[in-house]
Formats: sequence, C-alpha cells, structure tokens
Amino acid sequence: MAARTEWARNNSWSAIISKNREVYENLKFTGTSQVYFLRKHVSKFRVAFSQLQLANKQPGIDVTIPNDQSKVRYLLQSIKCDDVGLKSRIEIVWSNEAMKNNFDQTAQYLQEADPVF
Repeated sequence: MAARTEWARNNSWSAIISKNREVYENLKFTGTSQVYFLRKHVSKFRVAFSQLQLANKQPGIDVTIPNDQSKVRYLLQSIKCDDVGLKSRIEIVWSNEAMKNNFDQTAQYLQEADPVF
C-alpha cells in the first residue's frame, strides 16, 4: 500500500512539473487580447517557477529549476508582440547584463510598457 501511495504522489508531482514546464516553454503573449495583460502573463511564469521549486523539495522528486537568467530568457522568448514600445524594451533587456540576470527587475520593466493596458 505504501508503494502505491508513493507512486501516486510522485505521479501527481510529475503532472505538476509537466504542466508548469509547459507554461514557460510554450505560453505566448501577443498583446492582442484586451483581457490578457502582460502582468497576468508574468504572473503565470512566477507561479510555474514557484511550483517547480515546491516540487523539487518533495522527497524522491528531482527537477531542474531554471535560474534567473533562464527565467528571463524564457519570458523574453514568450513575448510575440508587435508593439514598438515593448519590442524596444525587450531589446534593451537583451543588451543589459544586469537585467538579463534579474527576472523581477526585467518583469517590472517590461510591464511598464504593456500594450494591453
């Protein structure tokens, strides 16, 4: 019975890990929806990363947690928006080493140019 319970727990965490990896690997922000703000997009990334951290703390679960630089890269690559102001800020982040290594700073900077706002 204990083995079945552990399998179920590990299977649940595997599903959570898979779901949250899907967020940062495939979620896109186009800026064309009047209800899907960049703030909401960034929030989904934060939740996904925090869920991965939580999963990694579970016994028998081993998951690679993206570092800040990877998180910034995933966020920037997820933005497929034609807004000039946002595109300009994305270019600035790509060229700024400090911002490329700080997810929170980058997220705040980009959200200030949210075209949906």
